[in-house]
Amino acid sequence: IFLILAKVGTELSCSTFEPLGKKSNLSQHYRNLLRNELITIRREGLHKYLSLRSKEFNRKFPKLIDTIFKIQVNA
Repeated sequence: IFLILAKVGTELSCSTFEPLGKKSNLSQHYRNLLRNELITIRREGLHKYLSLRSKEFNRKFPKLIDTIFKIQVNA
């Protein structure tokens, strides 16, 4: 979820992540990401949209997202 949001660079609907697993499991992941202040969730009617808090994240941990992508690509 984190890598997809970082790669896209914009908010995505929760439905984007449905192929990754059951809704109950995804909800738990969203909750953990939100609790750890890595994402924000915007509600619009019945829909939820996730976005990475990249500005705040990069301020606290410069270049960490880029490092994660390099490790992911080389794995």
